[in-house]
Amino acid sequence: KAHFPDEAITPGACIVQTALELYSLETRREVETVRLRNVKFISAVSPDSDAVYVYRYRNIVNDGSVVSMQVTVSSGESVCAKLSMTCRQK
Repeated sequence: KAHFPDEAITPGACIVQTALELYSLETRREVETVRLRNVKFISAVSPDSDAVYVYRYRNIVNDGSVVSMQVTVSSGESVCAKLSMTCRQK
């Protein structure tokens, strides 16, 4: 709330970390970020909102130790963020 006292927003680092943790839960493999590309925050993700945020993963390329993917974060019809990332599986 210090940066946006009238409306809190979720920091971008938290959105990226959530994408990693959800991927890890789905695949049952822990991952860590190697590289982030084309990270775009299109609209605010509010921690105080009742909105449901959906993380969609596509173009996943897994060579066994390194995973590249594109992630879209949306709420309803509104896209909030787009991420392209490369991760290392632990």
